[in-house]
Amino acid sequence: MGTYGVHNIKFYAPEPKVINCIACEPKSSRLAVSRADQSIEIWDISETPHVDRVFIGDPLSNSIECLTWFNDRLFSGGLQGFVNEYDMRRLNIKSSTAVTSGTCWCLSVHKKKRLLAAGTEQGHINLFQISDEGLLYEKLLDRQQGRILCTAWHSSGDYLVTGCAAAVRVWDIHKGHAIHKMSLDKSSKFSKNTAVWCVAFCADFTIITGDSGGFVRFWDGKTGVQWSDVKTHKKDILALTVSEDENYLYCAGVDPTVVCFQRTRKPQVCSTSGPEQGSSVWVRSVNRVIHEGDVKSLALHGNRLYSGGLDSYLSLSYYPPKTLVKYPCTLAQSTPVSLAKDIQHVLLQYTSHLELWSLGSAQSTDLSSHSNTTGVPLLSFPRLIVKMSAVNNATIRCSVVSNDGKYVAYSTESCVRLHSLDLDGDKPQISRIKNLPAPLFKSIFTHVLISADSTLLLAVSLNGPLYIIDLSSLEIKYCVDPYKSNLMSDVISLVQMSECKQYIVCADRKSHVVIWKNGQHHASLPRYRKPSTAMAIHPTLSTLVTVYSDHRIVEFDLNRKAFTTFSRKLETNHPNEWLSRQLPVLGIEFDPQDSSLIYLMDDSALCVINKNKSLAHADAKIPRLGPKVVSGDSSNSTHVIESKVAFHFVRRNKHLVYFGSLNDKEMLSVQVNPLSFMEKLPPTWSKKQYGVA
Repeated sequence: MGTYGVHNIKFYAPEPKVINCIACEPKSSRLAVSRADQSIEIWDISETPHVDRVFIGDPLSNSIECLTWFNDRLFSGGLQGFVNEYDMRRLNIKSSTAVTSGTCWCLSVHKKKRLLAAGTEQGHINLFQISDEGLLYEKLLDRQQGRILCTAWHSSGDYLVTGCAAAVRVWDIHKGHAIHKMSLDKSSKFSKNTAVWCVAFCADFTIITGDSGGFVRFWDGKTGVQWSDVKTHKKDILALTVSEDENYLYCAGVDPTVVCFQRTRKPQVCSTSGPEQGSSVWVRSVNRVIHEGDVKSLALHGNRLYSGGLDSYLSLSYYPPKTLVKYPCTLAQSTPVSLAKDIQHVLLQYTSHLELWSLGSAQSTDLSSHSNTTGVPLLSFPRLIVKMSAVNNATIRCSVVSNDGKYVAYSTESCVRLHSLDLDGDKPQISRIKNLPAPLFKSIFTHVLISADSTLLLAVSLNGPLYIIDLSSLEIKYCVDPYKSNLMSDVISLVQMSECKQYIVCADRKSHVVIWKNGQHHASLPRYRKPSTAMAIHPTLSTLVTVYSDHRIVEFDLNRKAFTTFSRKLETNHPNEWLSRQLPVLGIEFDPQDSSLIYLMDDSALCVINKNKSLAHADAKIPRLGPKVVSGDSSNSTHVIESKVAFHFVRRNKHLVYFGSLNDKEMLSVQVNPLSFMEKLPPTWSKKQYGVA
């Protein structure tokens, strides 16, 4: 492994996006995450959690206050008073159904009876039948006073529970009336102002609520009697979730402590106001502080708890073993960084604007006299060259800058924009190229790429053709349609173009990896059971490296149309430590000095694979290259100066979003400082600590 100067960019600070609600679909192992900009991220959690696709939000025309699944169909409700269903292929709203009386605050689905309940601002419960064509109006239950904040179905589908200000109601959907109204404790001076934010309805008719007083309350849904209440939080409880077997309960809120309850048997005789003899009771178990701010939503998938809120992180926690993984909002960006290698500039993508920066230069090119930790003195510092806003401040899906820095392209929900740059003078000149081919204005484009020699533009449309455009004539050179030829069946997630411009490789979310050569179908990789999360084409060897969501790695020779020898050896010898990582691989880079080295990056680590070295035993620890500089390091990895096996880690990172080569002597690393997220978020509730002013 050679010696490189690494440009460490840490001033990239994208806007954090608060998580508003989370909904889980256990059969398909999907997680829908709604954020403050009204976008929806669909996560695949079948293996390593990763972003499957993204619905770009429009805060002006569509708000999202609640989410729910019916099989593979996603529904949302919001301030506009509509229940929206989403098209997973076209990434837009498929249909909208109006609800009675204003804002839709909560949704709940009963899958066996195909019923959807929507609670509204004016106290109406709308019931809809879910058909293959959309939602059909079923009935309207009796109106109650005040808005309905939460709702949940009983497993029979005959009863529904709702929560509002100071009361909980149980509904018989066949009669359309409330059979029980359970008021909160009237002895409390705050009872009239207490709001029931969340509710769950168990199969044994136990109703569980979380309210603004910080209480978890347990009710008998048959008699309408409160069994018990537990003061678990100092502030509002905003979310609770019950496991599928109804043995575990998790709750959290403004006080971010996640409290767990466990159901246990109680053989002794209880009072008349509690459970009967031999019935089960809920016992408070463990507490965990996972987030820095309000926890707004919780979801369980098996024994894995997903949570999100004000700090913008999607967190995964489970036990045993005791595990906590935090996924930042940057994972939803497909192209946060693009390089202009010839002029050493970097393009940083934000929500609705782009920034082009020039990189700094070192005083000395001799890196041997500097340590790995102190850095190299700079002769010039990074400088902002151009800041470019998207048309109408639209959300940018993807962006790219050419290697020579003469072109910048980006895509929004409405069109593709191409700009030419003149950076030779004192003041950069930007001009829009208007006479682009007509198809670039008629569809959503999920990926744009510019070839290594800055002569071709590749634009990938959503569920349509791939257009290859000559940048000198601005004419379509050729196009390929993977859907008409049945080579793909879902949204394209990854695209790569070789430096020789002969090969184009695409991967979709159904695990199809297709290769074209000069516009003709060349080969397809054997279909794997999991989708790809990263892939790259070697610039000189014409080999394709693909990493799947379960961290399995394959290397495919594009010329021979076969897996390489290294790939066949690795097939049954992946390190178990590597396969068990909980962060998806985000990028792949090749060493410019040694063609046998492959760099794999995720959010927190950089892994190097040396194909010329032997593969260790699958149970062996992956060594960490470099000296162990921290005496109190509790890592299980072994620190070494030089690795004798193929896999090793070389550095730890915090929110690494890009790692790649600039030339034969320099690399670029782009990281996001976690403190930059907290600085841009609203203030959180803080607990008074003893002895602290």
